[in-house]
Amino acid sequence: VDNGSIRRVTLKTEDMPLGATYPSWHPDGRYVVFTSSKVLQSFDSRPDKNIRCYDLLATLILYDTKKNELFYVKESDSLSYYQTFPGWSPDGNYLYFCMAKKINEEIDVESIETIHYDLVRKPFNTDSGVFGETEIVFDAAGKGKSVSFPRISPDGNYLVFTLHDYGTFPIWYKEADLYL
Repeated sequence: VDNGSIRRVTLKTEDMPLGATYPSWHPDGRYVVFTSSKVLQSFDSRPDKNIRCYDLLATLILYDTKKNELFYVKESDSLSYYQTFPGWSPDGNYLYFCMAKKINEEIDVESIETIHYDLVRKPFNTDSGVFGETEIVFDAAGKGKSVSFPRISPDGNYLVFTLHDYGTFPIWYKEADLYL
């Protein structure tokens, strides 16, 4: 809704068939970034990890409300990574998100325990709508861990995230905890 005018936007296109989830509005209101993903869920007999969700595909897309255009937020090789849970810095100069290197094309329940998401960010130029290079903020994979759900305080001084053993959706994992 813009000044009382309602417009419906379809974020599921032929080029981007997976749709859009986990939206994050840029502070200036022009841009919205989403995760476009294909997620699977498995049920296991292990009592410590009986429900597991994992990405088969996960990339970020940017919607420009002014131009009514949709773009992939690309890495140098976007097909080699999973990207999810985007969030803007309060000043809009950075996009924070979780990113993991794909381990192989055919992911299965056994291999998800080897997927570890790092907390990363990309600089963003609001005027041009162009992203810079991705940089690691917290190297969770280097610690054998995984990051999910980063959130930045409104003043930009703090960042909190969930740290857990592997994967991207730890709400049922007992080891998952918040870190500042």
